[in-house]
Amino acid sequence: LPEEQLKLIDKLYENGKRIIAVLQTENVIDYSFVYKCCAVLQTGLFTNATVKALCGILCGAVNPSARTIDYCPSNLDVCINKFDKSTYEYPLGYGLSYSSFEYTQLNVTQKGVTFIVKNVSHIDGIDVPQMYVEYIDENHKPVYKRLKGFTKVYIRGGESVKVFMPFDEYTFRTYNSEAKCYEIKAGKYRISVGAN
Repeated sequence: LPEEQLKLIDKLYENGKRIIAVLQTENVIDYSFVYKCCAVLQTGLFTNATVKALCGILCGAVNPSARTIDYCPSNLDVCINKFDKSTYEYPLGYGLSYSSFEYTQLNVTQKGVTFIVKNVSHIDGIDVPQMYVEYIDENHKPVYKRLKGFTKVYIRGGESVKVFMPFDEYTFRTYNSEAKCYEIKAGKYRISVGAN
């Protein structure tokens, strides 16, 4: 953010004001200021429709359901080592909602995964379940964790839905940079599902 805006946030924070930051960004920014805010709402390009949607979210008339499309760093120095996910403020697929969701009954078959998502709040909302696949090496340690599927589901307050995410030809494949081709490694994989 520009220095003037950071100074304004600092001054408001010092005076005990509750801050909601609305960000219009298309690139990675330094998120080190967010601990001073009650909420952060981030969007891409502004249009007339964007302003109306933001007003709906801020007033509680619209329940947000968007997710981050990349990792968001706690500060710009983190960008140097993009693959150290522990230093990121918000992970890939992170997002908030006025609703709360719970995941249960994960079942993995050769065709895919099924699980139950319950809206444990009284507010109707949209959740974005995500499926991650981890390859486990011969030392029983995860080598990588990749997002391999996601879907959006609308769930009324207090209700549950059964979700199915199929496996396809891309689910278990990775790129072998030495052989310069995609491959599916033999071995064990861990499947996990969740909001991010």
